[in-house]
Amino acid sequence: MLNSFKKKILAGFLLVTLLCVVSLTTVSLLEARKIATNQMKKDGIAISNMVRKSLGKNKITDTKEMSTILKEIKKELKEDMVYLSVCDTNYKVIAHNDDNMINTGIENKEQFENILKEGKTIGLIFKRTTGDKVYNVSTPFYEDGKVVGIINVGISLEGVNKLIKKGLIETLGIALVILVISFIIAILIARNISKPIESMVTKVNRVSAGDFTVEFHAKGDDEISKLMSSLNKTMEVIRNLIGKIKDEVITIDGVSQNLSSSSEENSASTTQVSNSLAEVAESSTNQAQQINEATEALMRFGELLENVNDKVIDVASSSSNIKNSAHEGSIKIDNLVKSVEDIKENFLSVTDRISSLSGSVLKISEITDVINKIAEKTNLLALNAAIEAARAGEAGRGFSVVAEEIKKLAEQVLYSSKNIHTLVETVTTNTNEVSYNTEKVSEKIQVQANSIEDTIDSFKNILGEVEKITPEVKEVSQKLNMTMDKKDTILNNVGTVSNISQELSASTEEIAAAMEQQASSTEEVSSSAEELTELADRLATLVSNLKTE
Repeated sequence: MLNSFKKKILAGFLLVTLLCVVSLTTVSLLEARKIATNQMKKDGIAISNMVRKSLGKNKITDTKEMSTILKEIKKELKEDMVYLSVCDTNYKVIAHNDDNMINTGIENKEQFENILKEGKTIGLIFKRTTGDKVYNVSTPFYEDGKVVGIINVGISLEGVNKLIKKGLIETLGIALVILVISFIIAILIARNISKPIESMVTKVNRVSAGDFTVEFHAKGDDEISKLMSSLNKTMEVIRNLIGKIKDEVITIDGVSQNLSSSSEENSASTTQVSNSLAEVAESSTNQAQQINEATEALMRFGELLENVNDKVIDVASSSSNIKNSAHEGSIKIDNLVKSVEDIKENFLSVTDRISSLSGSVLKISEITDVINKIAEKTNLLALNAAIEAARAGEAGRGFSVVAEEIKKLAEQVLYSSKNIHTLVETVTTNTNEVSYNTEKVSEKIQVQANSIEDTIDSFKNILGEVEKITPEVKEVSQKLNMTMDKKDTILNNVGTVSNISQELSASTEEIAAAMEQQASSTEEVSSSAEELTELADRLATLVSNLKTE
């Protein structure tokens, strides 16, 4: 909306003028209202004093006389007078120019308290029950020097409002005239300020389009004129600078073309040398890798030879140990055979004794059977003797005691004989088991003896084979030692060749890296030369579009 300097000046000027007019109008309106209010208060006080004097001879109880006096005063006064009334200390209307208002109460009683307490006169605007606003002036009514009531004078605000409205219209008219005058002045000022600025903007747009022949013509000695003079000097400096740039651009273009041509030739030569060195470096690297692989293979072969030599030495040592161990084992097995034979003979002797013991046990069993039979018969005889002693009566008492003792002895013998028989049966069972196990062990001893004889034959075969292997192992060990000596010489020679090859490869790689760096630098120079040529061409094109003459 405000897209030009001229519009902004006009808007600012009008805004300030409008604020001033509104402020002055508001102040004038408030001041007029204040003056009118003070005047109404003074008029109301004067009327109240006149009413007080007219009612001075009447008492507060003479309501009819006071109402008559108020009506007469109302007729004499101008039409702006709305009402006259008197109320008592209970804020009840006791006299009024309108009989209908008598005995009515007044509103806003708290605002009238100071009149009764301190005898003050107050003036205020309030809205009546009829809807119209009045300015009420209230003064105290005295009787014998004492406040006994309130005299109220109501003045209409209609005339005052008309005067204020008239003043407001006149003020707005004056404000409108001031605004029009201000607008005209603002247009003149804005035109004087914006016209040279618009001229400068037009010429600056021509400069931005490449026309540096523009000149700024200054009139007067104000800031805008000084700005135009400075712009003229600036344009002169720019024109001279553009002329020098054109000359330098032509020189730079020739130099950059020569530099680009030289850089391309140098880059081609460097690239060829770099490629050749890269091939040499690659061949050297491959050769070094192959030599390293051969060296590693020879070292692994050397380690394998050393391991084989160690194993051969271990085999030779083990063969000797095996021979000694086999010889010692053969001797120990012979001793074991003798021990087994002794054990076998002793075991046969034990077997015979166990068989003999078994026969003795059977005889003991037969003896216990005989003892059992004798004990049973003895027990039977003792029973018969006891019977006979009982028949003999008192004479056979001693015989009866002997028979009883024999019976007990026979029972003990029978009991012991049975225990012996049980033990004999147990011994017989165990003896039979031992005899059976002895036969089994004897058989196993015979089997073991046969196995030992087979083992002796195996040991003899092992000793024969070990005696054959031992000379061959010694011969292999001697040949491996000779190979180990030659292996060390080969490894030393290959290591020397590998070091030389690695040094050659490293040197070739360093030279190739240096050549690559030089080639990269040459390419950068060539690229920079091309960019410089393009930049010089673009700069020449841009400068040629600038108009300086």
